[in-house]
Amino acid sequence: MNKRIQPIIFLVFFFACVVGFATIAQAEEAKDPARAIGQPIELVVRPGGERSLTPLAVPTLRVDSGISGASDADAKMRRAFELSGYFEVLGPDRFYFDVANEWFKGEIDYKNWSNVGAAGLVRTHISKDGSNVKLDFRLYDVVSNREISLSDWKPKSVSSSRIESEIYAFVNAVIAYYSGSPGPFGGRVTFAGRGSDGFKQIYTIGVDGTGLQRITKDRTIHLLPSWGPGRRVMYTSYADNNPDLWIDDASGARKLVSYPGINSGGALSPDGKEIALTLSRDGNTEIYIVDLQGKILRRCTESNAEDLSPAWSPDGRQIAFVSDRAGGPQIFVMNRDCSNPHRVTMRGEYNVRPDWSPDGSRIAFTGRAGGRFDIFTVDPKTKEVRRITQAQGSNFDPTWSPDGRYLMFASTRGGGGARLVLSTADGQIQHVISDEISGVESPHWLRH
Repeated sequence: MNKRIQPIIFLVFFFACVVGFATIAQAEEAKDPARAIGQPIELVVRPGGERSLTPLAVPTLRVDSGISGASDADAKMRRAFELSGYFEVLGPDRFYFDVANEWFKGEIDYKNWSNVGAAGLVRTHISKDGSNVKLDFRLYDVVSNREISLSDWKPKSVSSSRIESEIYAFVNAVIAYYSGSPGPFGGRVTFAGRGSDGFKQIYTIGVDGTGLQRITKDRTIHLLPSWGPGRRVMYTSYADNNPDLWIDDASGARKLVSYPGINSGGALSPDGKEIALTLSRDGNTEIYIVDLQGKILRRCTESNAEDLSPAWSPDGRQIAFVSDRAGGPQIFVMNRDCSNPHRVTMRGEYNVRPDWSPDGSRIAFTGRAGGRFDIFTVDPKTKEVRRITQAQGSNFDPTWSPDGRYLMFASTRGGGGARLVLSTADGQIQHVISDEISGVESPHWLRH
């Protein structure tokens, strides 16, 4: 590609990242408004019936006086149960009887809890235990009038610094009892968002929307974060006036990949040995594989098309990516050795930002349908597409939870800029998890 075109591609990439998917769509339509690649993605209600929620009574968490680190423990526990998508949480405003008196007597009146509609009951108490704290968290089955023995959690004494992590461990164990698999709480997600300085910065946040931490500090643009070696955050930064791949290393931020042109969208392989990313060394965006020191191991694509956004399959044998070689951006898959590239999204004219589910059965992506961006998943073998969001603003940049039962993505629902949304994988239960940062994009769930 000639040198005159190279700066144009660079600027398209720059403004696409900064302004967002609307700009990308407009740019594509401006090139050729007649493009309509693949059958339309139909505007239909999400598949599946309404999810049945278990009524779970969660009384106020009892905390003895003088215990630090437990001030918001009650809110965190109840919030996690609500976000899980498995429970109708019954809070203190639903209880017509004296819960404290029941605690005092040391007995459970199952009839009272049944009368408020509870099928399950959580009782929690944090007390002093020498220099530690005792966490007495228990689950009861109101229907069968018995205490449930949780396989993944038992009452224990811990340091006060572990209160939060043990709350999440208990919630996850309760979710495992009702669903068969532990919940996702205690995990973290990295994302890009608008900082108070007006620049795109990189953050991490807990799955429940708490524990926001800012990673980058430079007054420049930072984009496309992902989890890299050593559970450190990789991201694209213009700190040195070029879009380079950086990593938030233990000793501070450092450049990981810095070739002339674009170095972006780093994705660590499941075995932790290689990084797939987008480079534009010859003026055209292509997929490359580098080692952990940034040395190029192989070039995976070589065409006049724009190829970008690599995402590894969970077994590390394949890579999904975006290419407009078919006329408009679509999701493709190729082998780890870069052989056999083939298209997997056959519906929709504009499909981008793939993320492979942990079991390998589906790829989540952003698709344009009916003038808006929404979240979809596709089976890479059968090409069957499922819709996750609809009529809730624009939704983009999906990322899977480690167990594949949840998705997180950015959404403009409610106005005020895109925020993070936690959704069950079927799309039936969706919650905005935080209002602290808006203008968010590119969330990536810690899975390795």
